[in-house]
Amino acid sequence: MKRMLIPIFVVLLTTSSITWGQSSDRYRYLVNATNEMSRIVGQSVAPDREALLRVTAQACNALSMLLEDGQFYEDLSQLDDQAPASREERDQLKRELDIFISSFMRIEEHALREAGVEERTAKEILWSASMFRNSIDADVTPEYLLEIISNLQAEVCQGARRLQSEEDSATRWATVRKWSFRIGGVTLIAVDVGGAAISAGITAPVAAGSAAIGGAIAGWSE
Repeated sequence: MKRMLIPIFVVLLTTSSITWGQSSDRYRYLVNATNEMSRIVGQSVAPDREALLRVTAQACNALSMLLEDGQFYEDLSQLDDQAPASREERDQLKRELDIFISSFMRIEEHALREAGVEERTAKEILWSASMFRNSIDADVTPEYLLEIISNLQAEVCQGARRLQSEEDSATRWATVRKWSFRIGGVTLIAVDVGGAAISAGITAPVAAGSAAIGGAIAGWSE
């Protein structure tokens, strides 16, 4: 049983350079915001207030655009139609760490990079995904994911105003770092549901799994 899924994932990996390339620009505004926020919060010293406010505003705008993007809901709905059929495969990804690393993580890294996510940012998102691996077999609906993203959008957009009056630089930095972590989960969702191969069904375990994990990351709170 442990090795039965490998051929499925190998086929997906060999075709992903074509399928992801066809739709790599669909959510570019979100990818750009994710890259920029990751660059700023990843600095070795606390970024200045202006830099943090700038990337927070960019993230706020990107999340707002995503929520208003009708194509995003259509993509989520397409994934929702296929998620139940992939539950067995996702359960295996949850149970078998070697399959999760060699298949899911490799495919996701390729997809993120094809979509324009920078190498360091992609590795950060994958690290987050590994932390939430136990969420991979959850069935999530488009409405559930949109609610999580909407809550994050409200927090980021309203929080931008609070950052202006926050005097402690470490607190500002920590706040934006947490948002960056959670927005990485949104990007994981958007990159996968934006793939042209989802309709073929072959990406169902990976795409449905990444939506579940991405939702868990985006909805994370201390």
